[in-house]
Amino acid sequence: MITNGFIIEKKLKENGKDEHGNSIPATETFGRKMPAFIRNKTYNYLSKSDEGNSYIKYSFEVMIEQQKHDFKQGGRIKLVREDETIGEFSIISIEPYTAVSMIQILV
Repeated sequence: MITNGFIIEKKLKENGKDEHGNSIPATETFGRKMPAFIRNKTYNYLSKSDEGNSYIKYSFEVMIEQQKHDFKQGGRIKLVREDETIGEFSIISIEPYTAVSMIQILV
């Protein structure tokens, strides 16, 4: 597979209790780096927020080799392409392509 970056899964460590019974807040951590091919799916330069501010709305297609993973729809991943962090995105869909041993992730 040709790669141009990698993805990193964002994991949420559940909250719990310490040895004194005090609550420990949930924390976010990043998992392992996975080589990926990242392709721009859509750009929308005309997006506006509720306050009227303009922003660019992105959508990406990510291909990774078939492997054991914990990705789920609504989960978050960080995209890094050519050593530049693109950002953190919510997963819209995950589709395995078993015939070619690949997984497509839309964010």
